[in-house]
Amino acid sequence: MKITSANFILCSPGPNFVTLKIETDQVRTACHGAMDIGPAMAANLHLGLWAPNFGIQEYSGYTEATHTVFPHAFSQTGGFMHPGEAPGLGVDIVEKLAAQYPYERAYLPVNRLEVGTMWSW
Repeated sequence: MKITSANFILCSPGPNFVTLKIETDQVRTACHGAMDIGPAMAANLHLGLWAPNFGIQEYSGYTEATHTVFPHAFSQTGGFMHPGEAPGLGVDIVEKLAAQYPYERAYLPVNRLEVGTMWSW
């Protein structure tokens, strides 16, 4: 069996090992575009621009609140992501605005078969 793609979330330095392994095996990348975390999206975008085996970048847009709390340089136009010209990842945080949105723990729904068996996503 040959692996032809891999999905992963870049949110800490730890996945760098996975990234390097994927690169050497020529597996296409498929970075998750988290809807609520601007810095993670920017990191995934920069990784995709670097990776010689880039596959696809998931991006589903942001709410206006996310745009306001995490001002960023990256943009999406005509199906293409652009990193912008700001230094670093190009994402900032407006802490006073972020304080207006207290953390609320959330869970993904549990995926079950009709008979009640838990099942893989």
